[in-house]
Parts: sequence; structure tokens; C-alpha cells
Amino acid sequence: MIRNPKEVERAKWEYRRNNPLTIEQKFALMNAMYNEAKQLGRLNKKHFQDRLKHKIKMARILNSHV
Repeated sequence: MIRNPKEVERAKWEYRRNNPLTIEQKFALMNAMYNEAKQLGRLNKKHFQDRLKHKIKMARILNSHV
């Protein structure tokens, strides 16, 4: 059991801040999320243009360094 969850959370954020993802890792993450959404059937009913906008939105989120 974690005795101090706030300290663990702070350490996680600090680690992420000091070790940002590479561009390859960001694209791998985006592709994995896209494939999962497609497998769940969330993107099948949309037109190509809508899927392209969705991919661009996901890329912007990944590149925002949040």
C-alpha cells in the first residue's frame, strides 16, 4: 500500500517533465490509440475527412507537451 499517494503522483509528474517522449514514441502512442478506437468501432461510421481531422487533433494533443 502506498503511504503517501501525493508524493508518488508528484514524482510521476516530475519524471514525465524531465523525460519527455520522443517524436517516435508520440506517433506510436497516437497510432495505438487510433487502432484501439477503430477496433472498438468508434471510427467506422465516419467519413475519411472526419477520421483525418481526428488524427490531426490527436497529433496536436500529443505535441502540446501536456
